[in-house]
Amino acid sequence: MRIGVIRNPRSQRNRVAAQAGPEPEVVSGRVRLAEPMSTEALIETLRDYQRSGIDHVVVDGGDGTLREVLTQLPPIYGAALPTISLIASGNTNLATADVGGFARSPQALAQVLATVEGRAPTRQSERTVIEAVWPDGSRPPVSGFFLGSAGYLHGWRMAHSDIHTRGLWHRWAVAATIARAAWQIITGKPDSDWQRGSRLSLGVDGGAARDGARFVFLVCSLEKLFMGLWPFWDHGQDPARPLRWLDISAPAPQFARALLSLLRGRPKAWMRATGSYRSGDAQTLMLGLDEELVIDGEAYPPDRDGRIELRPGARFRFHAPG
Repeated sequence: MRIGVIRNPRSQRNRVAAQAGPEPEVVSGRVRLAEPMSTEALIETLRDYQRSGIDHVVVDGGDGTLREVLTQLPPIYGAALPTISLIASGNTNLATADVGGFARSPQALAQVLATVEGRAPTRQSERTVIEAVWPDGSRPPVSGFFLGSAGYLHGWRMAHSDIHTRGLWHRWAVAATIARAAWQIITGKPDSDWQRGSRLSLGVDGGAARDGARFVFLVCSLEKLFMGLWPFWDHGQDPARPLRWLDISAPAPQFARALLSLLRGRPKAWMRATGSYRSGDAQTLMLGLDEELVIDGEAYPPDRDGRIELRPGARFRFHAPG
């Protein structure tokens, strides 16, 4: 197995490591390392890796770096996709909470080599990415694992404008964002920005679209999040239906009473009875949006008609420490 590393030097933990000085990492003749600083440079690097026979790509960055790599790999590698390993160097690293990864350290690449060469226990898993498609062709598809809009978009903006500036990162940032948003919703007025929601149209598997104000909308193709969070229910494990979705109408009825059940994905009977708390799985979702859709830490506007289609993308194999 030949190994190629894509490192994002701007990711949060890599910036800290760079300030500490050079790293004594083990990079043998079997490991190539690149730090592409643009999409064009990333594409050229991955093309070079494919031509060189590299069949194991290590992504040293956060969820955004992983999103960019997984978006570009299928058109370059085709059906012969490389195995992926993750070094958790970003702000949240949602994917590593599910498929596993290597901790950011000067020994990270040496640990990857040890697992690849069979000198350390390994863990293998497969996940299907969610491919976001702009129906009018205004931009190329984007692949990710965790997507959201409405209240999720507002929370994402809060994290970037305030939570991260206070020095909170990773799980602490997620916890702080949830806590602050919940407090604002519970103590706010019934007509607050949170409770007014955002307009969103949702069509599931080609069915009739449900249009209206949304409190929050989420889609995920991972199987686990961190801190015991899993705000999805009524879904199975069918690989053909990997899109787990959550759709909450605005205003969210009795939000304070529903919050704990919501975060655990265990809705009470009264929540289901309102018709405002819905979740399930799908093969395709058609969205109509007035605002951006956040895909693994980056906000994307819809096409000229306000649409984004979500569908299963490539299925990747992940290699992590056992």
